[in-house]
Amino acid sequence: MIFMTATAATPARGPHFAGPGAWFRGNLHCHTTESDGNVSPSDAAAGFANLGYDFLAITDHDRITDPATVDAHGLCLIPSVELTASAGLLGTEFHILGIGIDPSTVLPPRTSPGRVSSAWLRNQGAAVFAAHPHWSGLTVDDLMGLTIDGIEACNGGTTLDSLKGEAFTHWDEGLLRGASWTGLGTDDTHWHTLDRGTAWVMVRATERTPGALVSAIKAGNFYGTTGPAINDVHLEFVDDGRVLKVHVHTSPVAAMYLSGPGARSRHTFHETASAITSVTEVDPARMSITSHTFEVDLTVSGPARYAGRGTGQRHIRVSCMDWNRGRAWSNPLFF
Repeated sequence: MIFMTATAATPARGPHFAGPGAWFRGNLHCHTTESDGNVSPSDAAAGFANLGYDFLAITDHDRITDPATVDAHGLCLIPSVELTASAGLLGTEFHILGIGIDPSTVLPPRTSPGRVSSAWLRNQGAAVFAAHPHWSGLTVDDLMGLTIDGIEACNGGTTLDSLKGEAFTHWDEGLLRGASWTGLGTDDTHWHTLDRGTAWVMVRATERTPGALVSAIKAGNFYGTTGPAINDVHLEFVDDGRVLKVHVHTSPVAAMYLSGPGARSRHTFHETASAITSVTEVDPARMSITSHTFEVDLTVSGPARYAGRGTGQRHIRVSCMDWNRGRAWSNPLFF
């Protein structure tokens, strides 16, 4: 959980924007010929190196592809796996990502319940995420029973093959019910179609090593994106804590969003965008924004505003969209 300890006098910047280190781009969901992918592990690494990535987790189904056996092509390879487990409330399988796991580890059987396999991965020191909940037919109740750090909010591969790759509604409901999940962007690359470079994470870590990257991912020090960059988000309480200011800085985008529980959301766009009367008037260079401060009156509807019904902990998350419909989203910021 990313908890913001801002006071009226001291703004708080999320650790995933102000922590030590640098930003690293990576994909945390990729398959090869070691399971049901179409290219070898070394060719997969070459493909992502050519896209300018810094790291890759090869998550073959129910087996760990040892990075020591792979030509990394300059990438940092994180030993990882996608475990199959049974069974959701609607009879569907769980697919659970374990990011950062000893390649010599003997995996649990596919028949293990999801709650058992997810807890087992956590005990192995992995960062644990539920893969493509919408595609898998999982309910939020299914997810609440797992031991996970988060879920795939956007899975590019299952968006391409079935339009079931997004799970933002699962994510938001889980947060409302007291979960502290983070939200990945991944490709779920199988090398079948255009399933690479569609969604990724930007991780802020102290160094580009498996240990440092996994530690940062567990801490939530990343954001997901399909294109834009979120450069900074920080919170500031003013007026004796009655008003929350959320300062956002991004790459040039068409719109920014502040999302809270239920309908408690805001958006903003360039002041000239509302005057568009013809598509020929759209000029992204002129109509983009790169910073905005959202102001939230925390006294409206009582002190629990922006809190869900689970723990009562208040939270927001920030997202943006560029003129090509690319999106980026922060992890939830609790305050």
